[in-house]
Parts: sequence; C-alpha cells; structure tokens
Amino acid sequence: IMSDEEELFLFRDSLSNPSANFEEYGEEEDKSSIGAKRKRCQYLFSVFVLLLGLFGAPAILFRGREQDGMLLEEYWWNQDDKPARAKIRPDKPQVKHYSITAASAYERSGSIGADLYDGVFVPVNTPITLTVNDASEWEWEGDAMFENTKGSVVKATFVEIGNNFEIRATSRKNKNEKASLQVKTRVVRRELRTLTHEDRENYLSALHLLYATSQQEGLKTFGPNYKSADYLIREHLNGASAKECDHYHDDAGMMNHHIGITWQLENSLRLIDASTAAHYWDYSLDAALYPTTAWATQTSIFKKEWFGDASPSDKIVTNGRWGYTKIASARGEGYSNAYGLLRSPWNTNKIPFLMRHNRTLGVLTDAYATPPSCDEFARWFNSASSLAEFNFALNGALHGPIHIMIGGLWSFGSRWLPVAKKLDYPDAFLLLGKFLWRQGYTRCPDTCSADTPQADCLCACPALTHQSDLDNATSKILDTLNNFDPNYRKLPQVLQQHSLTHLDYASELCHVGHPGDMFTSASPQDPTFWIVHGNAERFLQYARILKQKNIRPQFNESWGYAHIPHNPSDTGIICDWSATTASGGMPTCKPGTCPGHNEDDLLPFEGLAFLDDPEPRLYTNAEFYARSLPDYLPYVYDFVSYWPGCQGDDIFFDLSSSPAAAAPV
Repeated sequence: IMSDEEELFLFRDSLSNPSANFEEYGEEEDKSSIGAKRKRCQYLFSVFVLLLGLFGAPAILFRGREQDGMLLEEYWWNQDDKPARAKIRPDKPQVKHYSITAASAYERSGSIGADLYDGVFVPVNTPITLTVNDASEWEWEGDAMFENTKGSVVKATFVEIGNNFEIRATSRKNKNEKASLQVKTRVVRRELRTLTHEDRENYLSALHLLYATSQQEGLKTFGPNYKSADYLIREHLNGASAKECDHYHDDAGMMNHHIGITWQLENSLRLIDASTAAHYWDYSLDAALYPTTAWATQTSIFKKEWFGDASPSDKIVTNGRWGYTKIASARGEGYSNAYGLLRSPWNTNKIPFLMRHNRTLGVLTDAYATPPSCDEFARWFNSASSLAEFNFALNGALHGPIHIMIGGLWSFGSRWLPVAKKLDYPDAFLLLGKFLWRQGYTRCPDTCSADTPQADCLCACPALTHQSDLDNATSKILDTLNNFDPNYRKLPQVLQQHSLTHLDYASELCHVGHPGDMFTSASPQDPTFWIVHGNAERFLQYARILKQKNIRPQFNESWGYAHIPHNPSDTGIICDWSATTASGGMPTCKPGTCPGHNEDDLLPFEGLAFLDDPEPRLYTNAEFYARSLPDYLPYVYDFVSYWPGCQGDDIFFDLSSSPAAAAPV
C-alpha cells in the first residue's frame, strides 16, 4: 500500500513522462498489463482528487509561473513540511527601494517650509536636482521635464502646480532596484534678500513692467488674466476709500483682502515671467540689523537698484527704476482726487509722481524707532490666542507702521510741527481727518484744474467757516472724535502750551494734509506695498499650522477682530450717503460692521482658484480663510518658522520660560 505522497509522485511522473514504465514501483512490463495500468492511473487520479477536496493540502500546477514571489517548476506544496522530492527554485529577489531627494538652488537640504509643511514641496518652473541615495546608474521618468534621464543625479523641471506628482527611477543594472518620490509643486515666495541676483532682478523687472504696462496693453500681450498695476491700485483704492467705510482695513477681512490682492499681483507677474513670485520683505530683520531711526538709509530694500530712495529730498522718488513713477489719471473711473489722479479723495496732492517722506508732521519715522521688531512679532505670536487678536495685530502694530514710515505726512501749518512732536501719535492727524471726511464734516474739492494752485485745492470743514455757529460746530466735531483720538490725554495740555484752541485743532484736522502714497488707500502706488503683506501672511500661517499639528491647539480661529477704543481708523461706524446730494447734506452714520469684513461677505477678487477648486470664482471670507493654507494655495513661503531677526531664529517659544512673552499693550 502506497502512502498518499507516493501516490501523488506516481501521478506526477505519469503525467510528465507517459512512456515511462512503472517497474521502479514494483510493476512488471508486458503488453497484457497496459489496461491494468490505465485503470490504476485512473484510480490514483480519483484518490488524488478526493484527497484534494477533503484536505485542501496540495495544489498542483502544470507550468512554471511566478506567484507570491516564488517561481515553481511544476507544483507547490502549501504545507510547512514540503516533501524532499519537491523541486522548488530559490525565492525571487525582492524589489529593493531607494529614496530620492529633491533640491533647488535654495533648498540644498531639507524641504520648503522646513518641517512644518506636510509632504515634499518643490518650486515650479525651477530646475530641481534629483538624487538617488545610491551611486549606480539609474533610468528616470515621471511628471517632470528632465534635462537628462540617466545617472544617480539628474535635473528636472516641474511645469505645473499641483499635489500629486511622482518621480520614478529604476536601476539600469538591476530592474528590481527602484526609487520614487511624491512631490507637491508650488510657486515659492522668498525673502527678497535671500534671492540670487538673477532671481531678484527677474522679480523687480517683472514688477516694473507691470507698472509700465496698461491694462489694455497687458490684455493683448499677456492674455485675459492680466491685471495691471493701475487695475490693482484702483481695486484697493475703491475698497479702502469708500465714503461709507473701509472695506479693506480695521476689521476681520483685512488679511483676506491683502492675501487676495497680492495673489492677483503674483498671477500677473507670472504671466510676464513664469519663474518669479510675489516675494516678501521680513522687515523685522531690519529692526535687528539697523536698530536706529536711520534704518531706511541702511537696508538694501531702498537701494537705487531695488525700490529707490526711502525719503527723497523733494519727496518725489527720482532715482533707480522707480524714479518718476507716474500716477495714473483716473477721473470718472471710481475714486480719484480733485486733480483726477488715482489717489485717495482726501489726498489733494497734485504732483503726479510716486512720493515718499520719512517724517509725519515733522516727526522722524512717526516716532517709531525701527520697523516692527521680531520681539514684537514674538510677543504677539505667543500671547495672542485668537484669530481676532492676530487680525488686530497684523492690521496695526505689526504692519501699519511700515506704511506710515515709508509714506509720511506733510502740508500742515508750521505751528503744528512742535505740537506733533509732543503727541504720541502724529499719524492720527491724517486718520482723524479721513474719519471726518466719512462723517461728512470734511469736504474735499471734487475737481481742481491742472493749473489750480495747490493752496487753493485743499479739504476743509464748511461748518467751521460760519462764525455764528463756531462753538456748536466745533463741539460736534470734537464729540465725534472723542472716542477715537489716541492723543486725547495729552492734547488739552499741549494745545494750551502752544496757545492753540480746540477750534484750531479741528480746523487743521479738516485740511487732512498730503500723505505719501504708501500712507493712503492708494498705497499700491508704491511698489513696496507688494512686499509687505507676505510677511503678515506667513506669520498667520505659522500659527494655523501649529494648531493643525496640535502644537498650539488653543489657537481660536473663530472669525473676528479685536476692536479697541481710541483708534482713529477703527471706528466701527458706517455712514449712509444715499440721502445726500452733490450740493450738500450730511450722511447718516451708525455703528456696524463694514461690508467685506463679515464672515459670509464675498471678496471682490476675480481670477483666483484654489487647488481643490480649480475653476476661478468669488469666495466668501469663510471659504477663503479655510483654504489659505499650503495644501490649497498655488504658492508657499520658503519658511514660516524662520525669523532671523529673533533670538533663536524663531518667534514661537515657551511662554512659561520667556520674559519676552509679556502681553502686548
């Protein structure tokens, strides 16, 4: 009696060699036994099928094939105790995986965004060096344009923006050695001073061309998505200088509006030069490097080759590529000043060129010693616990001073210069004057001819010209200002010291004065506008990413803004001018949230599309904020956690151990 294994081997041999005799198994070979052999074969096959059905142990394969990584000659035995006569070849070598690293001229090691961004981000339209961690010869393929496809190190360029691009490499010596890398491609915004000379020149040249090319010319040359500098200036001006309220600043929508308009600029820049981006200026570094009021004369930003003089002697930028940058005519196209220039209505300055001044009513850099420092950024970052507080800080303390220090303010009576030096907030003269304009007290000329002298084209308060009602008019104006004047504590004493009255003060505020373009609602007239807000965005992004990673879970992202009293720009008042006429009348003003700052308000920016929503459309504040993160935006920042002006190069620290973490005031 044969065992099961012997019967199976006998069956196998009969199939593989039908002419073989059965003598080795004890059978005699003669012609008369052929029928018996056939019956025995049939019997053994039946036994085999029965055993296979009962125990499911053996599985017979009749051809060699790959299965589960093992090449089998004729059959395999899936029990642990394989028979000695089973002919099984050695295991096929497993696929060996290698890693690929990606590096650009900037990220020689590590990824964009340091270790805070999830995944490997690489810059689009920029040569990338790809390296396999093995010196063998490799063959490359994938979602990029390769300069060469052979070797352990190759160069490639990604030409599309997205989240799911793959690079693959296979060893030319051993096809079982492979490497792959998943990447996310983005436009990368960098600190201006870290750019190579070539990349910085490409950016500045593209930006200058944007200012020199009209909307009509740009549409013909660069396509339907082009938006000229004048288009973007007008977009900002119409929103920020609206008579009813400021739709861009001093409330919860401030960051969304400036992220949106800077994104529009970037899209136009990349139509001119696809290799560039909306790069940024980390001015907290300047506060560390040049800790005096002379910082603007020392920083590279205001070199002639970059953005020109920070404070020209006659206030007109005359040197470098931005010398005599023209202010466009805009009469009849939304808001403009009395001379028809694309400026704020209360800025009656007739000089049609870009202007800057480093003094506010004669006070150097508006009494700020330096730009907002890294210590200030760090204090706010670590003590503010909500989006509302971040919005307030980024609207004011951490970004507003830059606009004032570059723009400046002049054209006030000389007797007010010593007054301003004794007040804490010289800039309040402009902000309060603008508030009186919205309230209907200050009226500015609608039209002044080009030959009208500047002195004859100024804003004023008509109510203060009627002698019979001066006291009442002055009282109304001062009552209006009472809750918003940040100088209210010192003002009475300072006026008395200089033999000035409250009527004098109110009258001077009504003149508004002439601010430099950066200190107005037409601030994009100054090209430095475009490098300021990226620093604010990466500051906010940093806090949001830390919350996502549960490092800072307490950060409250509820929509809001932290309003404070005695803030001349943050009044929380909306004025309805619908009942007034061209000849006069006062608007109806009441507390409220300016449209554009509510969570469900639509933002005005056309042509923007997030990666998860590729068709451009208008977004609400809530939708826009939710997507303003690296996985959804077509751009990223080189770093969000690297702040070289800070001790330790970071603004995030343990509150319990740092004395610098005192809450801002």
